[in-house]
Amino acid sequence: MLELALWSAVTVFSELAIVRLFSTLVGGASYFGNLFLLVGSFAAACGLMAPRLGRFSHCVAAALLLPLIAAVALGRFDLIEWMPDEFFWSSIARTKPREASFDLRLGILLLAVSSLPALLLCGAVQGELVRRVREGAKAYLILAGGGLAGAALLAVQNQWLPSLAALVCLWSALVGSCWLLGTRGRSWLWLTPLIAALAIAVPVSLRSRWSPYQRIDLAPMPGGYAIHSNGFYISSVSNVPDAKLTTRFAGPTAWAFKSLHPGDNVLVVGSGAGTADVREALHAGAGHVTAVEIDPEFIQVGLDIDPDHTYRDPKVERVNADGRHFLASTDRQYDFILYPFVDSQTNASNQARFRLDSFLYTLEGLHLAYSHLAPRGIMIVNFATGTRWIQQRMYDLLRVATGREVRVFVRGQSVWSLYAVSNGRQLPDVAPFFTAVPPAALHVSDLPIPTDDWPFLYSLERRVPWEYLRISGMVLLLFAALLAGVTAKRWRESEASDWPAASSASPLSTSLLAYAFFSGAAFFFIELRTISALVPVFGSTYLSQSAAVIGIIACSLAGGLSAERRLWLPPLAAWLALFACLGLSYVAPDWFHPLWGLLQPSASLMLLALLSPVFFAGYLYLTYVRRLPAAAVASMQKWNLVGGAIGGLAECSLIVLGFRLSIWVALAFYCVAFVAATAHRSTARVETPAVR
Repeated sequence: MLELALWSAVTVFSELAIVRLFSTLVGGASYFGNLFLLVGSFAAACGLMAPRLGRFSHCVAAALLLPLIAAVALGRFDLIEWMPDEFFWSSIARTKPREASFDLRLGILLLAVSSLPALLLCGAVQGELVRRVREGAKAYLILAGGGLAGAALLAVQNQWLPSLAALVCLWSALVGSCWLLGTRGRSWLWLTPLIAALAIAVPVSLRSRWSPYQRIDLAPMPGGYAIHSNGFYISSVSNVPDAKLTTRFAGPTAWAFKSLHPGDNVLVVGSGAGTADVREALHAGAGHVTAVEIDPEFIQVGLDIDPDHTYRDPKVERVNADGRHFLASTDRQYDFILYPFVDSQTNASNQARFRLDSFLYTLEGLHLAYSHLAPRGIMIVNFATGTRWIQQRMYDLLRVATGREVRVFVRGQSVWSLYAVSNGRQLPDVAPFFTAVPPAALHVSDLPIPTDDWPFLYSLERRVPWEYLRISGMVLLLFAALLAGVTAKRWRESEASDWPAASSASPLSTSLLAYAFFSGAAFFFIELRTISALVPVFGSTYLSQSAAVIGIIACSLAGGLSAERRLWLPPLAAWLALFACLGLSYVAPDWFHPLWGLLQPSASLMLLALLSPVFFAGYLYLTYVRRLPAAAVASMQKWNLVGGAIGGLAECSLIVLGFRLSIWVALAFYCVAFVAATAHRSTARVETPAVR
């Protein structure tokens, strides 16, 4: 049982580690991180379908080399491709010294294919080990517990030891433990690839800085260093003392602070390394500066390089936190609020396509920021964009969120735009940096305005980008090819208990497999809804995201453990409880939101309401598998994972529906699952006397 739990941990750890690997080493692939996670889940499920592949478990270590080699090789190229309906800062931040490029679709396909062998073998070994467990329910709980441990291990590593070398070391230790525990194959077949992986990872790791979110590289530039995030320019840090600056750093930034009054209380949301906006605020006479930055490594870069040690100035309060969460957790008022080019290319979650900064730029997020603006204060948003519709959307968003007039300034033909909302404070003359947009040219457009339910600032319309659909279709074909390969006759397990017999009296009916499939798809949408509702409250930090995902898995496991001990609710009552909790989850942000809850503002009650469907989903799943043999549980689990992967491919539909409606998608899937489960139980009751 310990070996099964360890292999389950290795599988989940590998799925998440591969996403991290591709996102940080191949910058252009980060937008498609959730697709890599789905490919990994599907491959593991296909491995469960072919337990005889477990005889090749000695190849797992070598197979793990493939995604690492693919990521390092493709990381040398630029995979960014322009998408007309989607804005990418990295598509205009091509500051790399080389001109080499690589086809985006081919690159994504190669990365996905490189991850298949390892996860397929991991799933196969799990399938083989599951069949050794006598009780099916116990086998499922061991699988779920091991997966929870794997997710937790990666969360700990990524938060506190985020380098690539640390990732590969922990990965190697887990895989090596499988070899020591199972004594599968000769030691050199396991150790040689792991040593090779470390030999590749360590030099790559030493060349860069690593944070929980991204790979950070510093490139020399006049007056300091350019900061590259996953290979693309994102910010800069100055190494010139303030007293020696002949011209103010980043002139437009200095101009923004000309409207700052001596002694002002300043808030900088997304302060980066601190030598631009925070130092300029001090130079302009700020009495106190609160510098909020989500990435701890950006703060460390400033501490290491800034000759003025701005972040150590007694007037500066540095806060390592998500800006949205900070705004929700403070009641302070600020005379001057600045958003300095806060624009992330990093997804906040592997499960969904929103970015680290997505919930800053929503109607609720900017309204929250404006609520902290003191009388006669001013809020300024610097933003960089290469498209006019983004400029228009930012104006729309600020105008509606604040209910005030918004002044807009642009800098020639460059990507810089500046938006100012004033409570009566006078703005300085804009020349020579910016040109004011005439008020007559400003009007609220028909573009959809981002909200917490639809936080897609960078999407032109409520429509899935065609390029994303093409790549999703390519991944779906990959799924089909893999499924066809592992269900070929030579890999099928011959035991009748594993595959549903023609008779409906079989302990594993087609109806029960259908239940597993649709409940897996539904669970993915519940997960999306829970994460999207929790992020605006608890923040987009990696730690809060990991806690949300681990909490969801743990809550499902708790429901399963509850059912395994005693069925205190009959299936029909559990189904009714699940549907009721889905409704509660739908209204939870309205009723319990800590800022504007209608019934009882409380983060704890909101969390409880959002997680309640997950508990009953886990309870129901154990209800149906608790009396099945272990081999049948393996079949249930593989179709549950396949359903989750297919449901994940449909995640892109939320850019049309919004996250809140994902509950209705989950409800539809669970309705089909309920019909299938009911058909299984009805058939079993009818057929049992005949069998006797």
